[in-house]
Amino acid sequence: MREKNIVDGLINSIKYNYNKQAIITDDKSITYEEMGNKVDKMARYFKVNGIKKTSHVAIYMTRSCEMIISILAVLKLGAVYIPLDPDYPDCRINYIIENSNTEFIISNLNEACFTFKKELKCINVNSAINDYSLKLNTKIDGCDPAILIYTSGSTGKPKGIVLSHENLASSLKNTYDLIGIKPLERVLIKSSICFIVSIHEIFWPLIYGGTIVVSNQNDEKDPRKLIDIINRHNVNIAFFVPSLLQQLFKERQEEKLKSIKKIICMGETLFKEIVEEFYDKLNTSQIFNGYGMTEVAGFSMVHKCSKTEEENIPIGEKGLEIDAYILDENRNIVKDGEYGKLYIDGKCLCSTYYKSNEFQSRCIEDTSICNHKLFSTNDILMKKGNRYYYKGRSDELIKIRGNRVELMEIENTILNCQYVEDAAVVVTKSDNKKIMAFIVKSDNYDGNIIERVEDEVKNNLTDYMYPNKYFLIDEMPKLPNGKKDRNSLAIQNSQVKNKTSTTSILRNPMERFLYALYVDVLQCSEIDIESDFFENGGNSIEVMEVLRIINEVCNVNISVKQFVGESKIQNIAEFIKEKQAGFFKYNKLKVKDFCKGYFINEPFELTELQESYLFDRNSGINTSKINTASYVELKLIHYDKEKFINAIKKLMHRHPMLCASFTKDNKQKFNEECEYNDFLQEINLRNVSIAQRNKLILKAKENLFSYNNKSYSYPLFKIIINKMDNEEPVAQIFFDGLIVDGKSINIFIRDLETFLSRPNIEVTRFKHSFYDYISYKKWIKTTDKYKAAQKYWVNKIENMQFDLELPLLNNPEKIENMTGAQERLELSDEKYDDFCKSCAQFGVSPFVTMLTIFALIMAKWNRKQKFVICIPQADRPDFSDEFQNMVGEYSNFILFKFERKEDESFVDLAKRNQKTLWEAKNNSAFTGTELLREMDKVNNGIGTGIVPVVFTSILDNSKYETSFEVNYIESHTSNIYLDVVD
Repeated sequence: MREKNIVDGLINSIKYNYNKQAIITDDKSITYEEMGNKVDKMARYFKVNGIKKTSHVAIYMTRSCEMIISILAVLKLGAVYIPLDPDYPDCRINYIIENSNTEFIISNLNEACFTFKKELKCINVNSAINDYSLKLNTKIDGCDPAILIYTSGSTGKPKGIVLSHENLASSLKNTYDLIGIKPLERVLIKSSICFIVSIHEIFWPLIYGGTIVVSNQNDEKDPRKLIDIINRHNVNIAFFVPSLLQQLFKERQEEKLKSIKKIICMGETLFKEIVEEFYDKLNTSQIFNGYGMTEVAGFSMVHKCSKTEEENIPIGEKGLEIDAYILDENRNIVKDGEYGKLYIDGKCLCSTYYKSNEFQSRCIEDTSICNHKLFSTNDILMKKGNRYYYKGRSDELIKIRGNRVELMEIENTILNCQYVEDAAVVVTKSDNKKIMAFIVKSDNYDGNIIERVEDEVKNNLTDYMYPNKYFLIDEMPKLPNGKKDRNSLAIQNSQVKNKTSTTSILRNPMERFLYALYVDVLQCSEIDIESDFFENGGNSIEVMEVLRIINEVCNVNISVKQFVGESKIQNIAEFIKEKQAGFFKYNKLKVKDFCKGYFINEPFELTELQESYLFDRNSGINTSKINTASYVELKLIHYDKEKFINAIKKLMHRHPMLCASFTKDNKQKFNEECEYNDFLQEINLRNVSIAQRNKLILKAKENLFSYNNKSYSYPLFKIIINKMDNEEPVAQIFFDGLIVDGKSINIFIRDLETFLSRPNIEVTRFKHSFYDYISYKKWIKTTDKYKAAQKYWVNKIENMQFDLELPLLNNPEKIENMTGAQERLELSDEKYDDFCKSCAQFGVSPFVTMLTIFALIMAKWNRKQKFVICIPQADRPDFSDEFQNMVGEYSNFILFKFERKEDESFVDLAKRNQKTLWEAKNNSAFTGTELLREMDKVNNGIGTGIVPVVFTSILDNSKYETSFEVNYIESHTSNIYLDVVD
């Protein structure tokens, strides 16, 4: 760019690129010629409304084509545009308007001016009249101001930086020289116009013949939306902070990013691992590491990263438009390879801060170095050859997710809050910077000072400046010179509890999952479940990571905005449940479509898992001689036979699957309730020794599990009541696995206690039944969700390895009787809580931890370190809460691929297993049984019909002390013994 002002550069670009695309949005596309005409018409409209050269004009607009046109029109009149973000708090916006001497507000929002304190003229572009014929001949010089942009200020208020047309033109040329852009290459606009990078997103492409693709307001907060717009509009170039780029890759949709040619990173440390992942996923693209600041209108240095980068990636080589010197404390130029403070100058450097002498105070003039003033960046850098390396800051300014933040602005905002005696703000030293606020409250205030401070912060600061955690302390630690001991406060961060700790109990698996997820993403040992995600230290980038995992695992689509309002663990758990139920509404599924309910003697289909169990049982190939079944042992308190039978009959009435049987043509049906002697048997053990009694009870249990029922009769549960001298009877209850899953056992026990303790309670039958579940399973197979899961699993068939090579002493097929060696091990509630906390500390769930232990044991004895584990999982539909309280085989299983790698720690392995399991669960609409059938087709039915390793668990934390005590719960499945859990 040879021109010294932006307007002449744009005029020439329109002249040479008149028929090429200039701006693309979701609903329109305009050429350079059309853009030029719209700018001229808008400029005339603004001129009629009083805007002239040097007018201060605030742009208060959502991101859109009209926003771009309005900015260009303001510049064409020689006026100064002041960017305002509608998402900023009113106090901050009003301060900027007042401090900048804003005269006009341009907006596309209805009644925008009503929020402003100062009286000024508001021009709504939605009602613009574009038929004026005024001449536009404003002469613009390079030294004329173009933009007054506000950043975080050390005085406690935002500071304005004045950038001239020459500053912008020089900075854009610098970026062009360092990165390059070709005509028609598409650049994504996703940044707030209050950030300096927006200058390069908007003007850089338009000056050099490129095309800008305008994302919608707040799309930058959702990686999936960014991926979508990149894919739909074939975006070639984009600017990203590294942490946001990582979030894009975590979506695992790199095939939608193939149009990307160049990614420019800035604002955060770019790590070698991110560069390696970038080239692994987009190996024909380029990634750049950029360095700059608002004072130079963007980039002053850029480094093109190679596929084999050094550990400390350079921030770049400087452009021709800038002079750079690294000086020591005595203002001497440091040697190559030594650190010092960076001083800069050049045509892209601004000349002043607005209404402030701070810029001049940071400039030095030393003729021994150069013949002009140098501006101190306060950044500590090192130079090796032509490359510059960043170390840190020498002041209180930091970068949070690419945003410039002065800690003193936050601190002064807190100090201005009534009843705050003292305050200090520090930042953690980790790569993922967190802002911590420490507060000493006035002695005469007994209220919640942290809530007051939070309100004050939200009313005055932008969201990226909010402290991640607030700490109430008794007194401020001081250094001998009387200054605040900020290093001491940083150490206290790991010792002080955040707000008030809680002993609230996580109520269900979803809340436990969310707790482990929060702990993992926030990288802390524990969190307060009564506080929301942000009060526990979360930020916007971490929200994206949490939402990515929640949306994947739970098959929901929760937006950032929805999450922000519901981010307490209990709230978001309930919200997820509602969203999952909404999946059916979205697909126009009505409850009545599944609502046939209960009926007698009418056969209906089986689930894939029931079919598998029946085939195993009836085909004669069951090598274990053990049926899929569950067993419960109860110590009955005040046993009354009539009362007990009455309770069981009520259970059968409430849960029709207890009356189910199976036909020879592989169907199932509900039957009339049977007589008690069909399911109940009493055994007299009164005159039997304790040893013999225990032996007989154990033998009865083994007989129940080996019971060869062809499933044509019913009921498919049996109860033995063992009566004994001077002791409560012991009930042995056996359930065929065809009619119950793990949760059904706990439902049965819970309802049995209810009917025993309240014998006169009226029993109501559910509106739904297992028949409706079968209808639901049929419907699932018509959804896109199912088809995507089917494609996912079928594509993995070639890499699934089932065969184990265990050191067997005997051929299992020759073993006549197979029983498992059972050990009774117990964990107290306290020890189990400690175990869960330890798991959460490392960001993995207790289930995944136990799964990893189990897999490592199998790997120890297996000659292969890669195999598949079958994991049964609950499959109860959410379109009706009734299914959470019904007895039935509401489950399927997923196939989990385990692979042990050398030199991988247990924690890293567990985390990898957790991600693998989440991905598998996300695609569990296509069941493991269906996958095995597909594998049979591929392998011609050889060796893939049986999964030899199964991992499952049944947890029962319930106490039933009124009518009985639960002694023992055990589950078996065909081909392998599963587990025993008390």
